[in-house]
Amino acid sequence: MTPPSTSGATAPEISALLKEQAMLMAELDRRRRTDILARYRPYAKQREFHAAGANYRERLFMAGNQLGKTLAGAAEAAMHLTGHYPGWWQGRRFDKPIVMLAGSESYELTRDGVQRLLVGPPLTEDDWGTGFIPKAAIHATTRRSGASGALDSVTVRHATGGASTLLFKAYEQGRGKWQANTADYVWFDEEPPEDVYFEGITRTNATRGSIAVTFTPLKGLSAVVARYLMEKSPDREVTTMTIEDAEHYTAEERQRIISSYATTALTPFARTLLDDATAGAALTTLGVSAFAQSVLDDADAATARATLGANNAANLTTGTLPDARLDGVYNNVTQLALTTDGEAVKLIGSATGDPYVGFWKATARQGYIQHRDGTANGEGLRVANDLTGDYLYLSNVNSTDALKFYDGSAAAHNTVWHSGNLAAADVNALYGYTPASNAVQVIAGSGLTGGGAISANRTLTLGTPSDITNATTNSVSGTSHTHALGFVAAEVSTATSSSTTSFPLGHVISCYSASEVARRASVAPCLYGIDTMQYVVSGTSGASTSLSGTWRSCGVVGGTDRYIVQRVA
Repeated sequence: MTPPSTSGATAPEISALLKEQAMLMAELDRRRRTDILARYRPYAKQREFHAAGANYRERLFMAGNQLGKTLAGAAEAAMHLTGHYPGWWQGRRFDKPIVMLAGSESYELTRDGVQRLLVGPPLTEDDWGTGFIPKAAIHATTRRSGASGALDSVTVRHATGGASTLLFKAYEQGRGKWQANTADYVWFDEEPPEDVYFEGITRTNATRGSIAVTFTPLKGLSAVVARYLMEKSPDREVTTMTIEDAEHYTAEERQRIISSYATTALTPFARTLLDDATAGAALTTLGVSAFAQSVLDDADAATARATLGANNAANLTTGTLPDARLDGVYNNVTQLALTTDGEAVKLIGSATGDPYVGFWKATARQGYIQHRDGTANGEGLRVANDLTGDYLYLSNVNSTDALKFYDGSAAAHNTVWHSGNLAAADVNALYGYTPASNAVQVIAGSGLTGGGAISANRTLTLGTPSDITNATTNSVSGTSHTHALGFVAAEVSTATSSSTTSFPLGHVISCYSASEVARRASVAPCLYGIDTMQYVVSGTSGASTSLSGTWRSCGVVGGTDRYIVQRVA
């Protein structure tokens, strides 16, 4: 900044100009300190690591100490949290607010590394916002108890107007502390244990999120390192950065750093090994047998296999494999057949560990079998389904209710019922009814036979009814029943005597009447005493015995004095 001219100015004017200049310088410094993300310019290797995020779900940035791996991890994390990407950016972009998990070996290391680079000096709250997350983007923070200055979470304003969530974690708390959240991005700073790493993958399965790992490989060929270096996958990429790639060091500084790792601390044996003139001499110093040296001298793998006799299956049918040969990670084993009458597979964890067997589909774990120490809910021998969050477990508490089912959708531990703990009272409580007693009977009512106690199958038999006539009624007896006809039915007379006077209802006769009879008028027919052929109405000369019942005229037939009459009652 060019200072303003003070030529000809008075002392008060000069003082005011100097104050204004100081304020401007302070504001420039504040902006510089509270938005370092805008000034991030990655080295070539850092840029290579960032760009790999566009094509690979899992990325490892493996570099030496103080070369810029954690700084690159923090810068990328801040970009994803805020949604602000520079023009040179070629990596993955999130177009919405995200949930991010970030952590290291302990909460103290997470605070002093990841949190410091993202937020600012942990113990100086006034300087929060001087990390890679711009101060203007920090909406809220929550503190973690037990570690001074440590944060549990940060809410970050996103470019779209929403808010991202950053959750700080620690490996020392174990896999369980990484289980609760579904995440879009997980950043492991320093090498995580295998179970924590796979839990991070599980947290991002639903979102197809990204995994970023930044560490110096200090633990040898661990399971996580082997996953990246030995297990090839289209979802996985490794970026390696050496001191030669650290552009903040001059050539002289690089040489000085390399030279500082002197060999003065080497043991006499190590010095002897370094003094060996040839590889053969070094192998002899190391105690490698002549046979092993001949294998190492073979020109190609086929020759080495022949030297070892590996092409002869007979060599694999006898003898034992030393334990040392079975250490480490073995991949792509398609089948393992164990022949024994004893314990075939043994998982040995640490004094506080709970080893488990996982079931995977590609990079996504589907379920696992594990024994967990403790007597709380969920602890014991567990068979779990990662897809639903449910698991069946046999509790470490010895009781008839030890078999339980955890329903992930309801976060409820339910007892599994079986013959040892299920009683009639339980059924009543579960289903709201009381089972029938064997003393209850099915009793045959009137008109039925059969029945008996419900302890066996029972049959009820309907009694055979009597004939239905105009005279029958609706009634039951001990073993039978009858019905009323419900209407008057015409019946056929079977009488053969000419002197019959009782005919069934509906019976029709021809009857003589000297006087006219209207249709449906009441008629009192009688036998005609002079012959055996005619019926005449009462009062007619020669009329004798009256016919039973009530009769009505149905009209004239064959002349004006002959009527058809019918018994109606």
